Amino acid sequence: MMNTGSALAAIVSPVVFGYVVDKTGHWTWPFLGSMALMLCGAALSFAMHPDRPLTEDTPAEMPRAAAGLVIGQR
Repeated sequence: MMNTGSALAAIVSPVVFGYVVDKTGHWTWPFLGSMALMLCGAALSFAMHPDRPLTEDTPAEMPRAAAGLVIGQR
């Protein structure tokens, strides 16, 4: 999902940037918007907790297949 979001942002961002520059005539507004989004993402990164499971029913241990081990091999 992260790859899809970054690819979509890479496609949409230049179009929005150009649209804002065409409508306002200023290069400042798109850069301010980009900086605001970056600062918002940086602030929200402190709310992430990678040590917590996504759901309560997620087992504490990873299954062998998820750990990269092929089932049937030791």
